Amino acid sequence: EPARWSDALAEGRLKVDGRSFELDENAFGGMEVLYTIEGRTEPAVATDIRVIGMDQDLVVLQKPAPLAVHPCGRFNKNTLLKLIEMAWPEERLRPAHRIDAATTGILVLTRNKKAAHFVQSQFANRTVKKTYLVKAEGNPERDAFSVDAKIDLAVGDSGRRQLSGEGAEAHTDFEVVRRYDDGTCLLFAHPISGRTNQIRLHLQACGLPIVGDNAYGADEDVEGGMVSDKTTLHLHAHSIEFVHPANSKLARYEANSPDWADIAD
Repeated sequence: EPARWSDALAEGRLKVDGRSFELDENAFGGMEVLYTIEGRTEPAVATDIRVIGMDQDLVVLQKPAPLAVHPCGRFNKNTLLKLIEMAWPEERLRPAHRIDAATTGILVLTRNKKAAHFVQSQFANRTVKKTYLVKAEGNPERDAFSVDAKIDLAVGDSGRRQLSGEGAEAHTDFEVVRRYDDGTCLLFAHPISGRTNQIRLHLQACGLPIVGDNAYGADEDVEGGMVSDKTTLHLHAHSIEFVHPANSKLARYEANSPDWADIAD
């Protein structure tokens, strides 16, 4: 954008070989162009990260929200991996799977390459059992139901994923835990495939948008799926089961339930 370069030049943030210059000046090989970006403050994030389990191969955390796992967009230092790097500078922890910035709950990280390959291959082969807690707007007709709906791998013009007959296969099983008088319900969601935003898209397609979902909910927001300060995405990675790399036995980890999820008998 020409205006951006003009503003940077006028403010002394754009120089060539250490000097000011004209925008129509010819460029040639060997020129050193320095463009200084204005100082930016990253949005605040949640930092209440809890360790659920830790051994020689794995670190299993409970992630708060909002908190992105990887640096992206407006978030660079305020990410889970950057916080982990400060907490364990001697480690090189690798996330074994994805979890949205606005989603709370379990995240499995591996501590070495052998464990990373062992665990990630289970996610690729869809043998990992994942259970999410979801609070949705509306009441499903049945206590147990499934959704098969393909999801585009590429984001749309709005920056969101969308369902498409030409997309990748995606299957989610749902079961009702509670039905509330205010017209919402509490669900267990079991995604068989692991597509980005799968549970959110599948519930939206059923007319059961997730409470607090500003990207795929009843009231859409162009903030790319990050919840605003006034809402909380009611989606929580509750438990996970997979074969442990140390002993090839089934391991199960469970996160604490969020305040909005009443799953007690």
